[in-house]
Amino acid sequence: MTDPQQPPLALRLALGLHPAGYRAEHGAELTAIFAESTADAGRLGVLREALDLAGHAVRRRTGLGSDRKAGQVAAQAAPLAAAVAGAGAAAGSLLQWTLSGFPFTSPGGPTLEVAELWTVFAYQALGLAVLVAVWAGRWTAARLLALLAPVVATTQVVLMSLEPAGLDGAWAWALTWLGSTLLTSALLLAAPRDLLGRSGPRRRLLLGTVLPAFVPWAVQLLYPYRFAYTNAQSLLWVLVLFAALLLSGGEGFRAPAVAAAVLPAALRALVPLLHPMTPTGVGVLLLLLLAGVVAVTRTVRGRAGATPPTPA
Repeated sequence: MTDPQQPPLALRLALGLHPAGYRAEHGAELTAIFAESTADAGRLGVLREALDLAGHAVRRRTGLGSDRKAGQVAAQAAPLAAAVAGAGAAAGSLLQWTLSGFPFTSPGGPTLEVAELWTVFAYQALGLAVLVAVWAGRWTAARLLALLAPVVATTQVVLMSLEPAGLDGAWAWALTWLGSTLLTSALLLAAPRDLLGRSGPRRRLLLGTVLPAFVPWAVQLLYPYRFAYTNAQSLLWVLVLFAALLLSGGEGFRAPAVAAAVLPAALRALVPLLHPMTPTGVGVLLLLLLAGVVAVTRTVRGRAGATPPTPA
């Protein structure tokens, strides 16, 4: 027989992920919060709370707690990243319907091309769903949806590799797409829940980000027969990242948050500039590296200046 006082397995596993010292100090408090949160919840509610607690453990182990600068930057970057991804999904959906129509079907039955189109549609739908979840303050739902995005992106790459030409000429785009998807998902998962703020300021932030973020994505709509990114679009995203990096490294969190949020989009935008390699691409990459060095240097100097002198 099971002990009625025995904590649920999901709770024990989530607590076990925490550092031993933190678990010893706060284990009882976490258990009480978990019990209160799941008192009237079903299995799905228990699983959701356990996943949130497991995420808290990972953030503690990786220095992304709400008391750390990295966690505070992630909390500010997460809504921005959702807005950028959502704007890209909206523009991509418009482009996809312009090129292929809807629904995606084939008179001869399911084909590899139709499967790819549906996978792209699923990826775009996930981006919009994450944005809606963040707008509504449903961060657990947003994180679960964000976990699905890399799975859908991987499926798309696998389907592309099954074509007669495979990934010939598109492998750099595919790898960068997967990397940018993972970065966006990681930001949503890394943000401490208690720092994500009230719905009012968050919604204003989302609205103020989605509209300008839609512009560089929508540049693609001006070229309806070119699915690849244009140089104009690439330079817009890279310019935002460059400016954010130059402003990073000080006491504030806004510039590092913007840099983290636009990094996935800028990474994808660099592909047409670097593959094949062009002088413009090399110059842009060197400028980004220089801005990154400036940001790191300012951060290191700031920490050194904040360190109190050691007594003799």
